[in-house]
Amino acid sequence: MTDTFPKQGVTYKYKLSINGNIARFNGIIDFDGDGKTDDEYIGKQRKQ
Repeated sequence: MTDTFPKQGVTYKYKLSINGNIARFNGIIDFDGDGKTDDEYIGKQRKQ
């Protein structure tokens, strides 16, 4: 995934799984902006 905000062009890697209408993804990113890629990011989306 390539981000467009807050910094355009930053690329992240996520592990993705889809089960029915639920997509779950997680990865390690620099979420707090301290310059270290050491923050776990977990997300879940449901198709409506």
